Amino acid sequence: QLLIDFLHQVEKSQHVRMFFLNEWFDQTKIQENYKGISLREALVDMLRATDINFIEFHDYAIIFSKDPAGALERESIIQNAKAGREKIDEVTLGNPVHYQLGKLVRITGLVINNKSKEVIGGVTAVVSDVNQQTTTSSDGRFQITVPSGEHVIIFRYLNYEEKVLDVKAYEDGEAKIEMLEAPRMLDEVVISDQHVNAVSGRIGQINLKLTDIKKMPTFLGEVDIIKQIQTLPGVTSVGEVSSGFNVRGGGVDQNLILYDGLPVFNTAHVFGFFSTFNSEAIKDASFFKSGIPAEYGGRVSSVLNVNSKEGNYKKWESAGGIGLVSSSLSVGGPLKKDVSSVMLSVRSSYSDWMLKTLSTNYQNIKNSSVSFYDVSLKLTHKFNAKNKLSFSGYTSKDHFGLPTDTSFVWQNNLASLHFDHIYNERAFSTITVGYGQYSYRVNDKDPSTAYEMRYKIAYPSLKIDFNYQLRKHKLVFGLNSTYYQITPGSIRPTSTKSSVIPVNIATEQSLENALFISDGIDVSEKIHIDAGFRFSMYTSLGPAKVYQYQSGQPLSHDTVVDSVSYSVGKAIKNYFGPEPRLAFRYNLDANSSVKLGYNRIYQYVHLISNSVAVTPIDIWQPSNTFFRPQQGDQLSMGYFRNLKDNKYEFSVEGFYKNVKNILDFKDGADLVLNPNLETALLRGVAKSYGVEFSITKTIGRLSGTLNYTYSRSLRKVAGPTPEETINKGNYYPSNYDQPNIVNLNWKYGLSKRFFLTSNFTYRTGRPVTVPYSYSVVDHVPIFNFSERNQYRVPDYHRLDLAIVMEGRHRRKK
Repeated sequence: QLLIDFLHQVEKSQHVRMFFLNEWFDQTKIQENYKGISLREALVDMLRATDINFIEFHDYAIIFSKDPAGALERESIIQNAKAGREKIDEVTLGNPVHYQLGKLVRITGLVINNKSKEVIGGVTAVVSDVNQQTTTSSDGRFQITVPSGEHVIIFRYLNYEEKVLDVKAYEDGEAKIEMLEAPRMLDEVVISDQHVNAVSGRIGQINLKLTDIKKMPTFLGEVDIIKQIQTLPGVTSVGEVSSGFNVRGGGVDQNLILYDGLPVFNTAHVFGFFSTFNSEAIKDASFFKSGIPAEYGGRVSSVLNVNSKEGNYKKWESAGGIGLVSSSLSVGGPLKKDVSSVMLSVRSSYSDWMLKTLSTNYQNIKNSSVSFYDVSLKLTHKFNAKNKLSFSGYTSKDHFGLPTDTSFVWQNNLASLHFDHIYNERAFSTITVGYGQYSYRVNDKDPSTAYEMRYKIAYPSLKIDFNYQLRKHKLVFGLNSTYYQITPGSIRPTSTKSSVIPVNIATEQSLENALFISDGIDVSEKIHIDAGFRFSMYTSLGPAKVYQYQSGQPLSHDTVVDSVSYSVGKAIKNYFGPEPRLAFRYNLDANSSVKLGYNRIYQYVHLISNSVAVTPIDIWQPSNTFFRPQQGDQLSMGYFRNLKDNKYEFSVEGFYKNVKNILDFKDGADLVLNPNLETALLRGVAKSYGVEFSITKTIGRLSGTLNYTYSRSLRKVAGPTPEETINKGNYYPSNYDQPNIVNLNWKYGLSKRFFLTSNFTYRTGRPVTVPYSYSVVDHVPIFNFSERNQYRVPDYHRLDLAIVMEGRHRRKK
């Protein structure tokens, strides 16, 4: 029955007059049976979730009104946009004859740059008349549910013109939004998309903004995304020039770093002074330190997902930079307008001159040599509106030479193909096929000790992601597969006079697979749940020789009793495990929320090193008969609030993490070129816990963030014998246990182009093992060492100051 017929029947039978416009109700049907309830209750139920209200007059008349406040607000927004000469897009979704009173419709869409056609992530979309807002995901997509009818949606993003969408939504539909990149000089510009962070987003996720990173102090002018991550709460590093970072008490090997979907095993240039990522080649980056989505796995602490830039589809563009140690150049543009594009970024150093001009008494520095380069390439082709193919390539190489004739060379190589397909407005998929490789080489040219040592890890991979959106659900499911070929190392003499004995460690093969599924559920306006499940499987493969050791005795070269040989492709050891994931958010009000996260992750490759910082000659060991995969469980919970009209953001977050099957080295262990590496390593457990406080000022000439973290990172190795036990089986601090960490980052606008900016960091000194006495036997000193990590180096603090001058604020400059 049509609602308008029902109202006319009520007028005749109840002797009441009703005032309304016929077009409001002439297409609206009612399905419920309202027999036995009052007319008032029936009308309230019928008009629920609509913009129509009614008023009663003395049991005689009922006057209906169609949200005059909302209509006036929509009209005001449109008129103001026209007055400001903003372009207003009009979109109609569905047929007006299908309009149903109170029906909820879902509007999905894609936001892109109107010239380059690149997708834009992080755009804020606001539907003011129903007080709803959302942000676009990293792939530029958004989804919002509104009552059927007319609405105005405003899209805002930094350095883009505001886009106003006048939409008439009668059924579910999709809209394509094109935004114009146009920085404008005004008396004061305050653009903020931080407000939604307190009441949206998942716990532990941080979207890094390159525009902010470029305004922070940089070492020798090199913008470094890794250094910026080290200033986040819960993140630290073990030293001044360390390229690695430790997240919530985890090791550097427990961080999954992805570049266009492929893992990067070494992120350091020049032993940690700079990262391998050229900021001019980066489009965006997301960092997860808890509540990690089910699509990621293989590392138990964190995920850093970096995506490279696409070329402009409309015109050619270029950018360059000249620094004290390196220069860079980026060039991009259309190969075929609106169809295919290319982006090439090159960075190369000329840092030898700096070492040679330093005023120092250390001749080893002045006579050393250091250089690096990195190149990234992105090719993209659009077959049509629903199919896109892109190729991403990356290579980097470092050289470091000592005056003693020893030189180090290390190199990353990555290549991947991505095929994106849109099935319909609700479903799309991405298939990624990639190949990665990391290798290093050490040379000594002294004739008496001349040698060449090599190491390589290669890892072809496949990943398939499917995304499907329902009204209140966002499903993501797929699979990952990575095949590891790890050559633990080889050494050979390079001179006939060399005393070096050749050694060649056999290559190890393994296969890691995973299936995953997750669902983002809008339970209500206040409750959102991201629930996921990942099932990972791992197989160690032949050919290999597995040694057997005497039962009840420590593993050593002296206790080997036998060995078993496995043929090519033969399964040596299988591991598998479930990995549940959960991220929960409850919005207390419009400005605050409570968030909770849990994740379990298995890690099947281990970094083997007896140094605290990442070095080029570290080795990665896959799980096998002796080395079980790490199993990490983390629980985190936090409170997030925006204060004083979003001028300030405050958060406090606590966490507890437990990791099984971590590896630590025996005292005096020999890790390099050891064919029986299991004899040098011990298995134990690790735990870390802490609380993180952060407050950010987002608006005004002075802005910045102050965060404080208290955390502990402890380990325990308790083997069956004293030789297989560390510190008598008690918990001891890990190498990166730093209980107190303070970071202050701020920026002060001296003018519209000049900024005074600063970083300050303070942290507790890290643990060390020191010799406390020694004895002399036959003129040879024998040192006695303390228990593992029982002393600390002095506390550390550093202040960086910089003046940043931005380019001219002109549209075409």
